[in-house]
Amino acid sequence: MSFLEKTNGTTKTETAARISSSKEKGVGAISSYDGDDKQKLDKPEKTETDTNEISKYEGKSTKDIIRKILEANLKLEGKGIKDIKETISIAEKEKDFVSVMLLEEMLKNEEEHTHWIEKQINLIELMGVENYLRTQI
Repeated sequence: MSFLEKTNGTTKTETAARISSSKEKGVGAISSYDGDDKQKLDKPEKTETDTNEISKYEGKSTKDIIRKILEANLKLEGKGIKDIKETISIAEKEKDFVSVMLLEEMLKNEEEHTHWIEKQINLIELMGVENYLRTQI
């Protein structure tokens, strides 16, 4: 029995779908799958700067907040990478190498995204936020 099968009877596809869905929604925790087609997500963990709460930037111009948003995304990606690495080690201990392969692919994607965000922050430092935003049109 694989690691994923031991976790509430979910299949690899269901688990990957829940992880992708939670990632898109910025959710820090995934709830258990109850067996029907509806996904249930735990209440997202509150982070220092939650990029899903753009309303708190209401009234501020984009140039004043773009770097903060990128830095907040970088923190979330860092947490995601840490979580994926922990999950990989658990799957390895359970000898579930198919899950390890899937998780390693997810880790690769997260690390690439982290690199992209770092690159954008460096561009802002080099060019200034006004010139950076002009290149994004």
